[in-house]
Amino acid sequence: MDRWFLGYKSELPCTPTGELVAEVLWFIWKARNGAIFQAKPPDPQGVVIKALAMNENVENWSRNQQENPVRARDLPSKWLPPDLGSLKINVDGAFVAGTNIGAIAGVCRDSSGVLLGGFASEVEAQSALQAKTLAIIEGLEFAAKWEREKESRVSTLEFDCLTSVQLLLGTDHAPWEVTVLIKKGQAALASLPHICLTHCPKGQNKATDWAVEAQLH
Repeated sequence: MDRWFLGYKSELPCTPTGELVAEVLWFIWKARNGAIFQAKPPDPQGVVIKALAMNENVENWSRNQQENPVRARDLPSKWLPPDLGSLKINVDGAFVAGTNIGAIAGVCRDSSGVLLGGFASEVEAQSALQAKTLAIIEGLEFAAKWEREKESRVSTLEFDCLTSVQLLLGTDHAPWEVTVLIKKGQAALASLPHICLTHCPKGQNKATDWAVEAQLH
């Protein structure tokens, strides 16, 4: 498909950018999962509108980054609460080099910062990336169960590993070692379309970082 698109694009220079094509495919995939898992009727026009909006946001963000680069010391170092009435889950994962032992943890807090629940467990993993991906999957499964049992909505799932977040959002190519896990995570994310998976600075993820370290020791 990549070869076909590049050949097609070279023949017609006015075709959409590769980034826009990828964004359209991403929203097609999300619509497909919505139809399968939530019986939502496909909305072709909505797919295009969302892709165009995302493309514009990314372009604006890139332009702003070039004009006003963000320095690490400028980033907030404290956990930021979700909107009033919603919940946020922070997750983290770690791996012990030279073993198949990893650990994952997650904490769920409301807009006042009150800890409502969480999870922590040891997992089998072959790399740090596997452990971190498993943390996101467990966080999504925890959110789904929480919403079913507590009837309260989780709006955000946050993680300080940018690579894992980008892989789950489909903005980067998944290494073979996490391909199956990424597909599982993407399916879980598609079944919870109201949850925003976002990246955060490490300083905002201290609680789960501590929980993971405690699980390993």
